[in-house]
Amino acid sequence: VSGGVFGSVADITLLRTGGLLTYLLPHECIYCDKAYVTLHTGEHLRVLCPFKGRSATLSIPQIIWNQHINHYRVIVENAIGRIWKFQCLQQPWRHRLGLHPVVFHVCASIAGLDIQSRPLRMDAVEYPELHALDPDDSDDE
Repeated sequence: VSGGVFGSVADITLLRTGGLLTYLLPHECIYCDKAYVTLHTGEHLRVLCPFKGRSATLSIPQIIWNQHINHYRVIVENAIGRIWKFQCLQQPWRHRLGLHPVVFHVCASIAGLDIQSRPLRMDAVEYPELHALDPDDSDDE
């Protein structure tokens, strides 16, 4: 987790120029949204994006892939939302620029503790008893 970047810089530009991909272990990849689909070539094959287009124009495997990606993207967005609750990250930074990464790391750490005590989602694997009764499996006809 790192702090902010001075000025307004697009996320895709940061990914292209920031060297984040060099920190990934050989088996790791990055889930991204459709804006990153241009990076899904060459040395950036570790950037996993949903397919562009409406469901009617996509194949069944593409729709399933998009559902898989979106499942995890929602969790990530919820985690980012926990960090953004800190007002100091929503206002223009008026302190020493070198202090911003420190404050951001503290906010991210507090959000991480909050997520541990109040998880973003309960997964069926971790909590099978909550998914034992699936309403779609009823025998009512």
